[in-house]
Amino acid sequence: MFTCPVCYYPGMREAPADYNICECCGTEFGNDDESQTHAELRAGWMAAGGPWFFKTAPHGWNPWTQLYGAYVAQVPFAAPIAYYGGGVSFTEQSLDPKYETYDSYAKAA
Repeated sequence: MFTCPVCYYPGMREAPADYNICECCGTEFGNDDESQTHAELRAGWMAAGGPWFFKTAPHGWNPWTQLYGAYVAQVPFAAPIAYYGGGVSFTEQSLDPKYETYDSYAKAA
């Protein structure tokens, strides 16, 4: 397995090169990253809400915790947090802004 350098999805089946497409963020490597950096592509994906690109997201997948776990981005507290799987395709909840970081939110939960 390979990790996408844009969204940090750790389950890419093919290396992020040679026109392979990340099933999570939809980046086509060798095409989309010709005119934009990985950081710029990531920012665009995050601005769109971090949607899953291909078919169905893995059970329990969450775009924000994926990025946070890779130490790439802070979880946007005002953004809805998506959880996929378990027969429910999308559930929303917002992180409480009284917590300064995702770690403090997770520890309090």
